[in-house]
Amino acid sequence: MNKTILLAALSAGLLGSTALAGPPPAASGKEMIAPPVYGVGWYGGLQLGINAYQDFGGTRRFSLGNNDISLEPKEKVGFVGGIKLGYVFGTGTVRPAVEADLYYNGVEADLDARVNGHDTNFNADANLHSGAFIGNFLVRFAFDRFQPYVGGGIGGYYAESQDVEVRIAGRNFHGDGGSSSGFAWQIIGGADYYWTERISTFLEYKFLNYEDAGITGDRIGQHLVVLGLRWHF
Repeated sequence: MNKTILLAALSAGLLGSTALAGPPPAASGKEMIAPPVYGVGWYGGLQLGINAYQDFGGTRRFSLGNNDISLEPKEKVGFVGGIKLGYVFGTGTVRPAVEADLYYNGVEADLDARVNGHDTNFNADANLHSGAFIGNFLVRFAFDRFQPYVGGGIGGYYAESQDVEVRIAGRNFHGDGGSSSGFAWQIIGGADYYWTERISTFLEYKFLNYEDAGITGDRIGQHLVVLGLRWHF
């Protein structure tokens, strides 16, 4: 009888202590994982594309004796290729960035002449090879993996003309060309799509201007379109 009373008392005590302790702690769930952040910090890039259209300064007109002479440049498609190195600041939706934009830019220049509005037997063409060295300031808009951007930059260029061919009345003349350098600026618009937090492909448009380099004017305005690969360190 005493043993029975003792066991009952011990059971009641255990049950009471369990009740006072409260319910057992719930099993902890999985740890919260921060969402990925795409496209921040230092990056490098490769770019390839085309020089789709050039403004060589328009048609130049002048008089020679009683004749009206016009020199008319033609637009051709050229090749663009180079590298980028830059840095994206912050992790918000709006992110400023700076970059060095370095690329080769080649195009063929072609020039015809008209006298009093009529075609002549005069034509000149040359291959223009140039390098653009531009420092850009960009504003990027981070919508998760898709990140459009706009901006502009200033810098310089170095250009050489090669394989100069002049045809006059069926006769051909060959020249070695020359070189020039000067101030360059550009306006940029583009967008990245990030496949991972560090790697993206981008499509970019540039309006590139070379000062003091025109065939018939004082500048060359060019429309470039490039496709590229960007990776963050």
